Amino acid sequence: MGFMRRSGKNEEKRSEEQEGGLREATQYFIIDKHSTWRKEIKIFDITSLIELPYLSEAWDDHIRTIQSRIPGKSKDGTEILPSLEISRARFFTSMMTISQPPDTSPIGTWKGSIFSTQKSVFEFPADSPHSSHPIVMKPMGLWTASEEFVKESVRHIGKFDKRLSSRYFTLFKQIGSQEIPVAQYRSTKLSVWIGGGVLAIDDKEIDPVVAVLWCANMLRKVEQRGAESAV
Repeated sequence: MGFMRRSGKNEEKRSEEQEGGLREATQYFIIDKHSTWRKEIKIFDITSLIELPYLSEAWDDHIRTIQSRIPGKSKDGTEILPSLEISRARFFTSMMTISQPPDTSPIGTWKGSIFSTQKSVFEFPADSPHSSHPIVMKPMGLWTASEEFVKESVRHIGKFDKRLSSRYFTLFKQIGSQEIPVAQYRSTKLSVWIGGGVLAIDDKEIDPVVAVLWCANMLRKVEQRGAESAV
């Protein structure tokens, strides 16, 4: 009976976490250690390693097992390579390039913000399948951590799931008055920039590369706000 009661509480907690958030995911990514001062950020596609429904009862343990193998070997013994890499030539620059290893050719650029209140700009080649125009991500207000951007004339809004925590946040696509969740980030660490958090995406609703860049930008802003509040 005791075990059943704990299970019920866990299911209730999962239900609360999913309320208003992403309910279905088609792709999953792990974002490696993230810091304003790192010269590169590696993103691993772990979709083929997922064996449980999103946010099921044993989800967190399942993700920790996968995290222990990143970087490492997949089930068939092949090396798990980053599916995306964000890098910059020097530490003290906010201009970054985005590539898809092992190809080092840029598929886009990221002009990051210096302060959390500033905008970030992502640009893509003219023939890019990810966006036909630059994407500008910016805070929705001076006193809010939520960020917004427009892609193909559709407004997207990134919000933190909990008021006092920056470990969980969700991306919504706005259609009329309706907000549709299209991606969700959950950190398994106490500090989000330690890395290892999982980004779940519904790729029927959002381009995966754009979703990953949105997530990386949100993580960058979290660190910037932490540094600004310490001054």
